[in-house]
Amino acid sequence: GYFFSRNCIRELDSTFSQCKPYLVVHEADEERGGQSLEVLQADCFSCRPELAAVLFKEDPITWHRVADFQLLSLKMMSEFILHATPAFKTLKSPPRLYQRGEVLRKQLVLRSKTVVYVSASNPGVLHIALELMNRFGVLGL
Repeated sequence: GYFFSRNCIRELDSTFSQCKPYLVVHEADEERGGQSLEVLQADCFSCRPELAAVLFKEDPITWHRVADFQLLSLKMMSEFILHATPAFKTLKSPPRLYQRGEVLRKQLVLRSKTVVYVSASNPGVLHIALELMNRFGVLGL
């Protein structure tokens, strides 16, 4: 696994000993060398438990293979990196970046009547369906 690499551990030790900012990006696609987050955390904990607690304190940014989500991952990484620079370091939260055409800025619409089936076995789904109905006004339950 990734955390059993001597080079990986050397980089982590150097990062933490020098108190450098770090960012965890998770490749989820196993066909592209990724692993489940649970496996990565277990591997890290088995070789360096003191690092695992710190390294996975915050949720990692997941690297997606769908174009819109890749752009979102890149935006999140850019915001983090920008926040670590001297000009933005003093801000409480990272500066917000926007990209023309990004999925979070698109106006989403449902063009026809949509029926949503809600299972009684799925707690919370009724709340989501009602939120969609209020937002788009074209749902049937």
